[in-house]
Amino acid sequence: VHQSIDQTVNQALSSGKGRQGLIEGFHETLKALVSSEAANEIFIVDKEGKIVAQRTAHGKPVTPSIQDMERIQNIIDLNAHDQWSYPFIDREKNAIDTLMPITLDNHVEYVLKATYDLGNLQDALRAVYVPVIITVLIVIFISLSNTVALSTKIVRPIKTLHEASKQIAKGELGLQVRVKTNDEIEELARTFNFMTRQLARMKEIAEDANPLTKLPGNNVIHEEIDHRIKDGKKFIVVHCDLDNFKIFNDGYGIGAGDVVIRMTATLFREALEKCGGPEDFLGHEGGDDFVLVSTPQTIKPIADFITTEFDRRSKLLYSKEDQARGYILGKERRSKGDE
Repeated sequence: VHQSIDQTVNQALSSGKGRQGLIEGFHETLKALVSSEAANEIFIVDKEGKIVAQRTAHGKPVTPSIQDMERIQNIIDLNAHDQWSYPFIDREKNAIDTLMPITLDNHVEYVLKATYDLGNLQDALRAVYVPVIITVLIVIFISLSNTVALSTKIVRPIKTLHEASKQIAKGELGLQVRVKTNDEIEELARTFNFMTRQLARMKEIAEDANPLTKLPGNNVIHEEIDHRIKDGKKFIVVHCDLDNFKIFNDGYGIGAGDVVIRMTATLFREALEKCGGPEDFLGHEGGDDFVLVSTPQTIKPIADFITTEFDRRSKLLYSKEDQARGYILGKERRSKGDE
């Protein structure tokens, strides 16, 4: 992505077409990047916060979040171009967001945001892992000339890592290798082990996520709470469920119930973005049960936002007749004939 954008800027400047030519080049570059599956979603914002080019895999317009625009504006205000990209992990979407400043005359004039799905990234890592490991080890192999050391410190570790790479490619993400050479190969083995643990963690989160809301499920929720207990930091856990959801589901149907669940998840996300902190956590146990973890300082504004907005938005989910009546009718579980 970085190389493609650099080429686009250089071509636009050398052609003499100015800003309009640059923006046209941005459109073509983003189209090519998304078509090649380099990113799921990508857009470019100018200094005034206006989107000048965008492209998504699903073809729908981009809707930047408040957090996106704050991060982008911070890069522009600080003229932050000391590194070519600024990555952020989005655990809720199971994705990596990367912000890249685009400079003209040593000033940040645009900022590009690209979103990469961690599931696709995991597949890509599996596909390239074996040849990358082999290539690195061959380079190390050629650089050493001592035959005895070659046998004890290079060949055996190469075979170990090579075999481990094949097992990882087959899906054995819990595999860890043991290499003791006290040199760069041992460091490479530690990096190998770290990457396999990260892949296993990403796979665990993806498998545990609720299919309806894409939020972390029970396993990740328990791990998150245990982690905070071990850290000894003060935190608050809020368990939320929807009153009389069974009656609503029976009266309006499962599809309408799914709409309520997704709306609730969206509302909780908005509450954390507007009122919460960077380390807040949101999980979905299943059904209409959600778990929110925050700090004592932020939990009240979060709760106030959720209750106020839910009361307002939930009214739109009922028919006009039920809204006018002020309640709905449903069958009680204990008696088949009573309503």
